Amino acid sequence: MVFSGKNAIITGAAGGIGKAAAKDLFNLGANVILFDVNENALKKAKNEIELKRAESLNTVAYYVVDITNNEKVKNVVSEIADKFNNIDILVNSAGVISSLPISDLEEDEWDRIMNINLKGTFLVTKYVIAEMAKKNAGKIVNIGSDLSYCGQKLLSHYVTSKHGILGFTKSVALEYADYGILVNTVCPGPTETDLHYKDVDMQINFTGMSKDEHLSKELEKIPLKKLGKPEEVSKAILFLVSDYNTHITGAALTVNGGIFMN
Repeated sequence: MVFSGKNAIITGAAGGIGKAAAKDLFNLGANVILFDVNENALKKAKNEIELKRAESLNTVAYYVVDITNNEKVKNVVSEIADKFNNIDILVNSAGVISSLPISDLEEDEWDRIMNINLKGTFLVTKYVIAEMAKKNAGKIVNIGSDLSYCGQKLLSHYVTSKHGILGFTKSVALEYADYGILVNTVCPGPTETDLHYKDVDMQINFTGMSKDEHLSKELEKIPLKKLGKPEEVSKAILFLVSDYNTHITGAALTVNGGIFMN
């Protein structure tokens, strides 16, 4: 795969799956534009990505963006479109999670999860896809979850947000098919990210299990008997945003070790 001359925006790019996708896209020639709210982590990610190809012709840029802020997203996307002339790829990887029984789930925490996982994906897509439509081309990948398909205790708010990603993806794929823009979802299972391990710590507060017991039980449910790696999820993203994908849109690609099969 070659992405020379392509411009890619990746949200949640300071860590986890977002950073893995940014690294891969950069190493394959794309100009990558990193979005996150954590400036220090963004700077670190930028330096880490650039170290891989110190003499490359492509660039890494970053923007400190609260993706739930409509005006900020609108202005930053406009600035990027002016600077880079074109936005070819969008990876909506920003997301948050927390584990709480619904009886303890406060309205502000429900709103926080929905705002980042759903509203943020909507806002960035809204402004980026308008730029893509001007050129009648573009690839978008949203990050769902194995929990886009099922329920789980303690995660009613997160599960709802990830179910929403599937519906959003399908609807936008239909709206922009005439523009040649392909919109898909990648659905990881449990993956070796800081976000996952933080959620494990939250869950064991309610289950009474030790962390090792929780992780062991988690692995029992995965046919391949291992957690995914961000780099494995990234490879699925790369295919969907590459020139190899010319006829897949509105789809969900599961990268979960077989924990959910569709």
